[in-house]
Amino acid sequence: MGLYVAFQLLRRIKGEEAISFPVETAMGALVNYIMTVEKPCPSNINFGLLPSVDFSKEQRKAGGKKLRKELVAKRAQDVFQSFYSSLR
Repeated sequence: MGLYVAFQLLRRIKGEEAISFPVETAMGALVNYIMTVEKPCPSNINFGLLPSVDFSKEQRKAGGKKLRKELVAKRAQDVFQSFYSSLR
């Protein structure tokens, strides 16, 4: 979260508006949790904070939790790379 804060401070110093990270990314999911939960408490990032992905019944049987986590992680990486590229 230090990287998130540093990023937002740098934007403020430059006179730019703060940017919301996509909720599909780890930083976005953690900020979303802190800002939306009724009574926030310290938390590390975990897969429960990230939006789930839909996959077929066959995929669920074949891979289960491991496949779901891989799909969520892959989506988070793709969304973050796209988000970061759009900032340049």
